[in-house]
Amino acid sequence: MVTNNAANAQNAQYNLLVGTGSAYTNIAPSATSGVPLISQGAASNPAYGTAVVAGGGTGVTSNTAYSVLCGGTTSTNPIQSVASVGSSGQVLTSNGAGALPTFQGIAVLQQVRTNKLTVQSITASIPNDDTKPQITEGTEVLSLSITPKSATSILQIQFIATGTITANAFATTTLFEAASTNAIQVSVLSSIQSDAWQTWSLMKYVTSGTTSTQTYSIRMGTSTGTLTINGYAGNRFYGGAAEAELIITEYAS
Repeated sequence: MVTNNAANAQNAQYNLLVGTGSAYTNIAPSATSGVPLISQGAASNPAYGTAVVAGGGTGVTSNTAYSVLCGGTTSTNPIQSVASVGSSGQVLTSNGAGALPTFQGIAVLQQVRTNKLTVQSITASIPNDDTKPQITEGTEVLSLSITPKSATSILQIQFIATGTITANAFATTTLFEAASTNAIQVSVLSSIQSDAWQTWSLMKYVTSGTTSTQTYSIRMGTSTGTLTINGYAGNRFYGGAAEAELIITEYAS
């Protein structure tokens, strides 16, 4: 023990000696290693404890293992842990300005699809100019209907096909909603040589806007020559393994 001659205060081993004006007092260390000494303000003795955000700390004594850390409910309130670490494949999703985010799955409400395994030859044209492709241009390849489960959901429409074109030409793929006159999406691929194999694809996101059945169709056309889907020069190739496919996926908004 160390004796202070002025105040006759004794300082126990490992204790912190703090002045009280006319004497000294002992502050015992925390039983937990690593706990900092925290100011309690100008009129109180410091104490070992948890550092608050204003002092460069977190304001908490523990966190959820592997959890994402977020700010407190104010700029100086304690750090918060997201309640759950979620499951593999889930994404961290905002729940608005006044709540912690949560891990959620990407909500797929439904998916419909159709395909074409047969050969289809197309000679109808779709002009390569600055006009919107029309429902009367090109030739229909696939059509698919979906009845949305929500009027605010998102529909992802995807099309892919492979084949050939007999001339140096533009192969144009268009998407139409119901019997609308104008295309709502266009994809163009240019052939640099005759009889070249190509893969044609198109994708479009739209808001469902209704829970009534909606029909989407794919039309294709060429600026010249013959376009053959699933084959070459009008003949099937790859034993029917080549297919054109149209998929509509409905996601929760």
